Amino acid sequence: MVDKNSHAKKPKPRPNYFSLPNEIFRDGLTPYEFVVYAFLISARDPRKDLSYWSVTNIAKNCGMCKNTCRKALHSLESKGYVDISSRYLDHVQQTNIYTVTRDYFEKNKK
Repeated sequence: MVDKNSHAKKPKPRPNYFSLPNEIFRDGLTPYEFVVYAFLISARDPRKDLSYWSVTNIAKNCGMCKNTCRKALHSLESKGYVDISSRYLDHVQQTNIYTVTRDYFEKNKK
């Protein structure tokens, strides 16, 4: 039985939507880059802007092959949309960490 007098707060559910700045449509991203970036925004840890998804899972969720996904990720990194760093455990690479660059649009306002 649930105590009606309990004051414990329930965590807020994550919204079923996300937003992207309008400038993204003027930056000339390829469709693959756009989809991968949008996925990273939607699937990131909002407190840190980090995504720990594997290339296999990003590609699967974005409807593309792993090689195309890797190319899009590296292109997004070179354009300043994401930072990619490797995670190691016992000197063996486990996964990559994709950090969404929050201030990209602030730095590049036209």
